Amino acid sequence: MDSPAQDFWADFGDGRAVRPVMLVLTDVASNKVLHWVLTNSENAVDTVHLIRDTCQTLGISGRLYTDNGSSFAGHLVAGGNVHRFRNAGKNTEGVQPLGICHHLGIKLHFALPGNAQAKIAERTFASLPACH
Repeated sequence: MDSPAQDFWADFGDGRAVRPVMLVLTDVASNKVLHWVLTNSENAVDTVHLIRDTCQTLGISGRLYTDNGSSFAGHLVAGGNVHRFRNAGKNTEGVQPLGICHHLGIKLHFALPGNAQAKIAERTFASLPACH
């Protein structure tokens, strides 16, 4: 899962021009986009909706491999899971709220910082045609 900014401007109804972000969930085995959403920013609420909607449609995956962004590693998504690169060594007991991945039994794996090519989603984005 990753979220590249798009190369166009949009108005999401509040009169401001923003570069939208496409949140994408990609299957590692087939390299296919399972589900995506266009949103005004990378945020945890839209990430939770993307995971929930994908699981409702296709079933619950046992693992999720994500970027290290705050929308993926924050409490709403990853609460209750161990994160190797942030707050390493801190006790995760009592973390509230517990994230959607914890509730669905999805084990999170975070990409190594600074290693964009290791992420399947990054390779998928490179193969998508550019919007002009």
